[in-house]
Amino acid sequence: SRMAANYAGVSGANDSRNDIIIRGNSPLGLLWRLNGIEIPNPNHFGSLGSTGGPVSILNNNVLDKSDFMTGAFPAEYGNALAGVFDLQMRSGNNEKHEFLGQIGFNGFELGAEGPLKRKNNSSYLVNYRYSTLGVFNELGINVGTGAAVPKYQDLSFKFDLPTQKAGKFTVFGIGGMSNIEVLDKDRDTTKENLYDGDIRSDGYFSNNMAVVGIGHTYFFNATTFSKINFSASHSGEKYEIDTIRDFDEAAIPQYRNNSNQQKYIVDISINKKFSAKNFLKTGITINYYNFDYVDSVYNDGEWKSLTDFKGQAALYKFYSQWQHRFTDHLTLNSGVFAQMYDLNNTYAIEPRLGLRWEIRSNQSISIGTGLHSQIQPQYIYVVKSKLDDGTYTQTNKDLDLTRSYHAVLAYDRTLTPDMRLKVETYYQYLFDVPV
Repeated sequence: SRMAANYAGVSGANDSRNDIIIRGNSPLGLLWRLNGIEIPNPNHFGSLGSTGGPVSILNNNVLDKSDFMTGAFPAEYGNALAGVFDLQMRSGNNEKHEFLGQIGFNGFELGAEGPLKRKNNSSYLVNYRYSTLGVFNELGINVGTGAAVPKYQDLSFKFDLPTQKAGKFTVFGIGGMSNIEVLDKDRDTTKENLYDGDIRSDGYFSNNMAVVGIGHTYFFNATTFSKINFSASHSGEKYEIDTIRDFDEAAIPQYRNNSNQQKYIVDISINKKFSAKNFLKTGITINYYNFDYVDSVYNDGEWKSLTDFKGQAALYKFYSQWQHRFTDHLTLNSGVFAQMYDLNNTYAIEPRLGLRWEIRSNQSISIGTGLHSQIQPQYIYVVKSKLDDGTYTQTNKDLDLTRSYHAVLAYDRTLTPDMRLKVETYYQYLFDVPV
């Protein structure tokens, strides 16, 4: 988030979270992708339906290039309103084995990479981290959080498996587990600690997230190739909160949450270069969701269910984008994106258009415009509201997609080999926003 905040119009929520706020939009409007696949919130202690957390699961030692877009993005990116963070994992060294040992704020870290088989340039890359604060706590070192010490660990890996005739296969994954216990008995009332509050309580919080993907790239000929990605992801949270009675120190149940969500993705795209001037990319993505949301509060001697939902849903996405070069200095990018969410049969069709004019070798003007839409966080649809007769109903189930219109005008100029100026003005109109 600190890296992204270097861009104009981009900021973070606060120093304790990795939320990315783009031009005043909710952090939920950001789409996270890794190796061409949409991924859940890539942060430790990240709740379901959120996009931030205090420590990133993404590890800069395994990342390669990234694309960060702040508006009017191309047709291949959908189900996002604010921006896109499209990340790629680098390949491991396919010539020799290398090993990494590192200690930093984010964790104690071990990594390895190298060739699997030198003849076909296959390689592996593996990296593991464990919470530095957790290790310090075990050694008796005060890290400033009191007895409530955040503990987490994560793993990243990538295997590149090129073949002579069947194309290139890639297997990758990231995952993380995090937990913290905030207990009233461990609170030091003589000091100010990070998690202390006014109400006496015990809290047990844990979160987990994992993604595994398989990618395949195949060249039919010099001008046509396909990409197929399969992925499975899991994200879950478990919270237990008890209040502590003053007169007998008893722990009284207050809140319970044990929720998780799985997502399975199939993404297929065809890329075709017709000539030096025309390039077409068309794709279809199917997201299949499996939900299990359960949370409740303890009130007047009994548990009151807030959410108790198990179900499935699918999000179907299609896009096609065409690039046409009028000249070496004038390029048009146009396309259309469409999506349909079958939980309530809401859908959107979104045209996109971009034009870039290279005035000189050191300066250019570009414009972009388009419609964008996004489904609500999954748990929002299944929230139950109490009616006058005492029964409950899912009042949010029929919520429409939130929609936005973007228009961007940008001027980019290289002033010197070490200095660049970029100026953007934009217009954004949000509508169909649930409150």
